[in-house]
Amino acid sequence: MQRISKRLFGADNAWDVVEEVMLRYHNRHIDASVRHRMAVTGRDIIRWLAQKHILNKSRAEFEALLREIAESAEEWLTSAETLGIGFRGHVQRVINVESNGNGFKPLNVSRRE
Repeated sequence: MQRISKRLFGADNAWDVVEEVMLRYHNRHIDASVRHRMAVTGRDIIRWLAQKHILNKSRAEFEALLREIAESAEEWLTSAETLGIGFRGHVQRVINVESNGNGFKPLNVSRRE
């Protein structure tokens, strides 16, 4: 089935098929290659997190193990920024936070009655 789909849409891989279907039938362009990269690197990150690395008591050992996933994390962030869904170390707006001593600020929610 996969070969037929790829031939039918003139695609090299399944992600190209998804991109072609979205464009042809839904008139919507998606960056399937960027999403593919996010999927692959996200899977690598989740696999790394599933290991017991975070249980290391030695910070130096943990940081050494963290380097294994650094490149995947960097690629994931770059892809997320490309899609406009991720931002590095900053927010797009200024948020005023008044600390009440423990770093927690309750939300002010107004209710309609």
